[in-house]
Amino acid sequence: MKSKVIKILEGVLEVKVSLESSSNALDEWDSLNHVRIILEIEEVFNIKIHFNDISKLKSVNAIVSYLEKSI
Repeated sequence: MKSKVIKILEGVLEVKVSLESSSNALDEWDSLNHVRIILEIEEVFNIKIHFNDISKLKSVNAIVSYLEKSI
């Protein structure tokens, strides 16, 4: 799962990403790309991320933790 999330982010952001990467550390991870990341995660993992949770998913670790609890 971690490798899938990293692959999604690297595809959207077009930069190298690690588990410790976050929107604060990557200039490429802006609000538009955040929406793209969320949409790609929903499609790849076939889930619907609740609107209130979208703003909390600002790091690779946060996304992985969310998916582990949701799937």
